[in-house]
Amino acid sequence: MSADARYNHRLTITALSEKGNQMSTKCPSCGTKNLEGADECAFCGGDLRAVDLSPQRNEPEPLAMHLPLTALDLTVVHPISPDAPVSEAVQMLVRHQVDMVQVVENDQLVGVLSVRDIMTRLGIGYAAKLSRPVREFMTTRVETLPPEAPITFGINKMDVGGYRHVPIVQDGRVVGVASALDMVRYLLKTSRGDAATERSISPPFDAKPPAAFLT
Repeated sequence: MSADARYNHRLTITALSEKGNQMSTKCPSCGTKNLEGADECAFCGGDLRAVDLSPQRNEPEPLAMHLPLTALDLTVVHPISPDAPVSEAVQMLVRHQVDMVQVVENDQLVGVLSVRDIMTRLGIGYAAKLSRPVREFMTTRVETLPPEAPITFGINKMDVGGYRHVPIVQDGRVVGVASALDMVRYLLKTSRGDAATERSISPPFDAKPPAAFLT
């Protein structure tokens, strides 16, 4: 078999084995995947008749997925009053480099104001709206989770709701914010045992609002 043919063979077998979890036979000599039932390796010609073809059990879901959200390095709460001007909220977002601030009144969470809220709700004529209160533009129907909820709950809630942050609330008080980035960092760190992985991940987009909002 030529080098090109061998390369194409590897690509084909990999695609077949990954599609629908179809089984393949791995050559003990060179590691090449071959179609199930092959007598010899198409790459090196090794004997495959003695290779164990018993199906492998799926790996159990990592224990880290079932740990409570408090196991995460939760994002610090950045509270703001609903009566504070929007300009103050914008300054907080930029100063703390976060995507969202929590609107708190009488120690209770009453809403959130995110970069997305500012971008979509202030719109044209934003300069005249920067002095208006946060309560006019905040999101009031906030999805939250208790501290004891497992990490899987947080991932599912973000996936279903289409957002990247979930406030963690206990007795009406915000104790932290779980973000999608927090979860990815934690799961990678626990699965690989590599603390350097955390430093290699950057936020999916720049959380800072356009400079025009700061003028």
